[in-house]
Amino acid sequence: MRAMRSRTGGRWRVARAVGTALAAVLLAVPVILVAGASPAGAFELTTAYPAVRVGPGEQAEMDLAVTSPTIERVALAVTEVPPGWQARLTGGGFQIGAVFTDPDDPPEVTLKVNVPDDAAEGVHRIVVRAQSGAQVVDLPVEFDVAADAPGAFTLTSEFAQLRGSSTDTFRFDLDLESDSPREATFDLAATGPEGWTITARPSGQSQATSVTVEPGGSATIQVEANPPDDVPAGTYPITVRASGAGADLGAELLVDVVGSYSLELTTADERLGAEGNAGDTTSVGLVLRNTGSAPLEDVSFSATPPSGWDVTFSPDRLDTVPPGEAVPVTARIRPDGDAVAGDYAVTLRVSGSGQSDNVELRFAVETSRWWGFIGLGIIAIAVVGLLFVFRRFGRR
Repeated sequence: MRAMRSRTGGRWRVARAVGTALAAVLLAVPVILVAGASPAGAFELTTAYPAVRVGPGEQAEMDLAVTSPTIERVALAVTEVPPGWQARLTGGGFQIGAVFTDPDDPPEVTLKVNVPDDAAEGVHRIVVRAQSGAQVVDLPVEFDVAADAPGAFTLTSEFAQLRGSSTDTFRFDLDLESDSPREATFDLAATGPEGWTITARPSGQSQATSVTVEPGGSATIQVEANPPDDVPAGTYPITVRASGAGADLGAELLVDVVGSYSLELTTADERLGAEGNAGDTTSVGLVLRNTGSAPLEDVSFSATPPSGWDVTFSPDRLDTVPPGEAVPVTARIRPDGDAVAGDYAVTLRVSGSGQSDNVELRFAVETSRWWGFIGLGIIAIAVVGLLFVFRRFGRR
């Protein structure tokens, strides 16, 4: 009897344990079914700037946020666009139609809108729709078109015109300012007259050809223009362009070249030597060349000869010499009459418009022809004297 009660109690305890486990399973099943039947997640579609002001012909960009507490696929589409306008959704460098939400790393979505040049002033609406399962969210964005609306980006220069000579390097600093809520990158280009070397790059960079502007920030662009050394005086235009973020910005700069001054003095035969007799005048041909890009004014000639010598020029002064022109000049050199035969240094100099050049000439003084004649006369007298002596005393 006691053994029977023991077996009965054991069975009851087993039955109770099984019942408890089964009840736990049954209680869990409704929870699982409810979770499986619940919607994918309460996602949200938002933007920090639901109403913006733009001008005709502009391109506007704004970030959209698609957030959800779970990972789910959300379809995106632009469902309402004003006539003549263009709008598209981009992300990751592509035009997109859906995203996967991520609670830890929300996807980046950008709404890009092209406002037509003839857009009427007033408020225009674009609607972006997001859908996941049965949940649909519409996000309206208003665009207030105004002819005097400031652009999202501006390119300006504090000094748009510089002046200097053709040997100078002209440097301009331009400011690229952003009123956009997004970071933007612009490609830089600069053009100018043929033969000029022109570069445009971010300040502090030597190789970069693009610049990045932070939201609401600004960047400095340095433009350098090097004209050819022989460029004529005048005013030359330079155009700088910054293209990016749907904007094409331009800045017009001017360089006022006043011309460079440079001259060169050489001998006509390119020889640096001359010769003449003491006391005689020797003419030496010279050539003055204006090798600059501006006219030479008030040109004069001078010389530094040995003491007692005389040097004159014809012409001795020129009012102006145009760029690229060569002028013949004659230097007349007369050594001192008592100069001893030998080589002497004579410096011939030209100056004008703050420039100067010179020629170092080696002048060889030769013995005068009269001394030759006198020598021949002395020799002749000596010969005659010897003949007279031989004839008179030779017979004795």
